[in-house]
Amino acid sequence: MPRTGTPCGNTRTDGCPHASRRIFVYGNHTTAPAALVKAKLDAALAAVGKLEVLLASKKAAAKAPVLVGDKITLADIAVVSGLVRGYQGVFDRKVQAEFPSVFAYVKAILAYPEVAQVYGEVKFAEESPVKLA
Repeated sequence: MPRTGTPCGNTRTDGCPHASRRIFVYGNHTTAPAALVKAKLDAALAAVGKLEVLLASKKAAAKAPVLVGDKITLADIAVVSGLVRGYQGVFDRKVQAEFPSVFAYVKAILAYPEVAQVYGEVKFAEESPVKLA
C-alpha cells in the first residue's frame, strides 16, 4: 500500500509535527504552500551550491572526488543519501547542468558496488514536477 500524507501517516498536514519540515511531491503536484516549496528548494540549492564549490576545488587540485581523504567514507554515503531523492525527483537536467561536480559526485558514489547494491539502478529526473525558478 503506498504511503500517503506525512511520515506519520496523516493525510492532512494541519496538526502534524512533520508538516513544517518536509515537502511532499505527489506525481506532478505538491500539497505544500508555494512559498514553503520555494523556500525549501532555495535552501536545498544553496547547500548544493556550497558542495559544488568544494567538489570543483578538489577536481581542480586533481584530488579524489570524495569528501574526506582519498577513499569513499561514511560521509560520502551520508551526503549522497541526502541528495539522491532530490536528483530522482526534483533536481532536473537544468540543476544537474548548473552543479556538474555534484551530479558527477552523486553518480560516482552510486557506482560503487556496495552502494549500488543498496540503491539499485537510480533514474535521475529529466524534468522537475516542481518549478524551480
